[in-house]
Amino acid sequence: MQSPRVTTTAPTSLPNGTNLVALPTVLMLGCDEALVNRCRNIASRAKVLLRSMPVPFQRNDVAALRPLVIMAPKDVYEGAPWGFEVLAERIGASLLVLGPDPLAPIVLEYRMMEALVFASRLRRRVGAGAPAKV
Repeated sequence: MQSPRVTTTAPTSLPNGTNLVALPTVLMLGCDEALVNRCRNIASRAKVLLRSMPVPFQRNDVAALRPLVIMAPKDVYEGAPWGFEVLAERIGASLLVLGPDPLAPIVLEYRMMEALVFASRLRRRVGAGAPAKV
């Protein structure tokens, strides 16, 4: 599967003239290590960063990362579905809720790529600037 075209911020120059480019981020909230490792391989092929945070987490920490995709297991999501939906909407991220059954590698990759493409298009459409207050 090809990498989605995702927008990144403009390069930032360091004092030594080196340019930095911010890569899009996928944030996994409350996911187990086995799933994080599976997704890390997919993220590296998609040229995106993958970060993981345990539950509970601070909404401001999530907003500061401005992830394109927020992933959470269904049992974590069901603890506060409205909170996840609002958080994803405010930062312009796709929300990917994973069921209790393990997904086949190709299905997991497809769902991650689909979420990346959707969020990228959404941010371009709304002209996402600074992160919203959460």
